[in-house]
Amino acid sequence: MIAVVFALPEESQGFRRQLARFLWSQFPGEGVGWLGATQVLVAHVGVGASGAAQRGHVWLSRYPLRGLICAGFAGGLDPRLEVGALVVAANFGDPAWRDRLGDALRGQESVFWGALTTQSAVVEEAAEKARLALETGALAVDLESAVLAAFCRDAALPFLALRVVSDCVAESLPVPMGVWFDPERQRPKPGALLAYLLRNPRQIPPFLRFARGLAPARRKLGGLLLKALETAPPR
Repeated sequence: MIAVVFALPEESQGFRRQLARFLWSQFPGEGVGWLGATQVLVAHVGVGASGAAQRGHVWLSRYPLRGLICAGFAGGLDPRLEVGALVVAANFGDPAWRDRLGDALRGQESVFWGALTTQSAVVEEAAEKARLALETGALAVDLESAVLAAFCRDAALPFLALRVVSDCVAESLPVPMGVWFDPERQRPKPGALLAYLLRNPRQIPPFLRFARGLAPARRKLGGLLLKALETAPPR
């Protein structure tokens, strides 16, 4: 079984639709489906993954895992990466798995291989993303991958980090995350989002552009995940 871990169910919904016989389990935020003969655990750790290592030990006790993929959205830090660009982290993970995935993706456009940086808070402003790009040399930024990579390293579990860009380096997020997302409940606040946009109507067009880009980005990530599962470590 391969685990594919996201922060939120909103990030995994496109991928879940591509799995056969997917069913949510009795455990919150977890479900199991199939890709051919490969059984796939889909799990969610919440934004920031503060409890990711603890959850990882629980998964190992419940399921016969032979690999783990951390997936989801990321902020672009390299000007070449447009919304929907795919990033394979080259600074951590299993080299043999990355090599097999690279062979499977040879010649495919919009897939970038390079460093991924994990930060403790969402990088919202364009100026902040530009500064982080200079400091780290990373292609993209997320909140969870390094945490799960460290857990997998300690557990001797093969690991990959795969991300799709939701916002470019030159663009600030149209709505601050603290406005529309409840970190305690780990879910969006639609009412607060609507109220913010009504108070700030100039942010409506950039927000709509941002929102429209998420669905095709999820589909692209789903295709990359299928390739990653096809090249997963053997049993």
